[in-house]
Amino acid sequence: MTKLVRSLLIFAVVLITASLLIACIGSGGYSIRVVNGTSHPVCGLYTRESHSYSRRSKNHLGRNRLLPEKEFSISVKEGNYDVEAEICDNETSGYGKTDITVKEGLHPTWIIGQ
Repeated sequence: MTKLVRSLLIFAVVLITASLLIACIGSGGYSIRVVNGTSHPVCGLYTRESHSYSRRSKNHLGRNRLLPEKEFSISVKEGNYDVEAEICDNETSGYGKTDITVKEGLHPTWIIGQ
């Protein structure tokens, strides 16, 4: 193996390792567990920092649905969050939970509909 190839392999390993570390630090390693406690599928899950006027996040479900009795984890950083759930039909209003605390040692769960 030539020195150039060996150097490129070492560089690639370092780059991949750094990327993984940045991804772990950026996500904060925390999550909010959301359980659909309704009889309707959920089409939208949104978060925003509590007590802020920031816009809500993109839909954490993307194009997926959270079916009744199923769960989904939202990756967040440490902090306090408001979470909104939109029901898929146009007849049922959405649900919300405010001021969910996310920090070391806490593993918050929100059951939609409770």
